[in-house]
Amino acid sequence: MTQTTPVWKHEDTHLGAWLGPWRVFHPRLRVQVTRQYTPGALADLQALQPLTQTLPTGQDGWLLYAHTVAGELAPLSHVNGWLAYVPQQYAKYVVDLTMGAEAYWAQFSSKTRFNLRRNVKLLAKASSSGTLDWRSYRNPEQVAEFHRLALPLSRRTYQHKLFDGGLPEDDAFRQRMLDAASRDDVRAYMLWLNGQPVAYAYMEHEQGFLEWAYMGHDHEHANLSPGTVLLTLAIEALQQEGRFQWLDFGSGEGQHKSVFSSQTLPVADVLLLPPTLRNRTLVWLHRHLTWAFGLLRRATQAMGLHSRLKRWVRQKASG
Repeated sequence: MTQTTPVWKHEDTHLGAWLGPWRVFHPRLRVQVTRQYTPGALADLQALQPLTQTLPTGQDGWLLYAHTVAGELAPLSHVNGWLAYVPQQYAKYVVDLTMGAEAYWAQFSSKTRFNLRRNVKLLAKASSSGTLDWRSYRNPEQVAEFHRLALPLSRRTYQHKLFDGGLPEDDAFRQRMLDAASRDDVRAYMLWLNGQPVAYAYMEHEQGFLEWAYMGHDHEHANLSPGTVLLTLAIEALQQEGRFQWLDFGSGEGQHKSVFSSQTLPVADVLLLPPTLRNRTLVWLHRHLTWAFGLLRRATQAMGLHSRLKRWVRQKASG
């Protein structure tokens, strides 16, 4: 990460607080976003002080998204009177895409490699042709076709039904997708079984990271692990291509992240907001709701209920 000049772009983001699959608090913020404000890891929030001197018209603040950090940051502090709020700090799972396919797979245990190869063979065997049918999409025409074909499958996934995590359908996303594809910054993949899509994945490149943004699979074929198979094929193709440095699995936990990542990076989301009454109120509410929901989650985990509740909710949504 040698970038020294931040690349900013406008985004509408939501300061969301989730109670399981339900987003109960999601005020919209119009912000300027960058992934890398400092050339290295961020160690001191006071380094953001120059941003408090100006703010583009119509913007609510600045957001450092998934920025690498040198250590634990205070959840809330003040920079030149502004609010420096860290809604989440976490370990980001990434794949080094410059190491090559052979070196990448050599990291896995023999048992894991066997299981992944077995998944691929089982899905190929389930096909009427006896072979895998998976396709990649990268230029604007191909990506537009991918979007059209993936949407019906996305609408059936629990990610779409529970977390607003399905493939976006709005015109703004479609245009952004086509613009990124015109710069060769999109990699999209789809896995087919007997003429029907059973898994999709959409990735978009930004500032050195190819973000694994949207993925889903057909629940009716979950026994064949189509999502895992597609991820296996996609990572191998990206390792062979060697164009991108990092594959970013984003925030949150997930078995596929811990299995497929080659390392973790300590990162944080940092919001820098003017100290208006609205911003102070939003930050206060978000902090306290997040704390209360986290307490409830830990309580259900302690009682052995959390995993069962999560499976039940996903099964209901998928059904």
